[in-house]
Amino acid sequence: VGDASYTVTKHAAVAFAEHAVDNGAETVVIAYGDYGPVKVSAVDFGAATARALGADNVVELAFPITTTDFLPVMTAAKEADPDAIIMVVADTACAPSMHRSTRARCGRPRG
Repeated sequence: VGDASYTVTKHAAVAFAEHAVDNGAETVVIAYGDYGPVKVSAVDFGAATARALGADNVVELAFPITTTDFLPVMTAAKEADPDAIIMVVADTACAPSMHRSTRARCGRPRG
């Protein structure tokens, strides 16, 4: 696990999962680019952390690492009615995924 290729995303996935569950998330979607180190970070570290901390439902949602249209990804994430969506992406996928999540209104306040 000391491989530098996923050390940063591993820690980010853990930190985001901890933050989500610590703030009351019971259903967490972890969407990730389906690429070795990113998948390991998202599933083996992020999803595992959310489950270990008590999230009732953790949905793992893989998408091709070359994805440029994130509407299908965010639509699938939103259909799970999550309390938190964690995106684990790399390189050129970062900006478009964040833009799409904003446009899909996935950040609705919980009441």
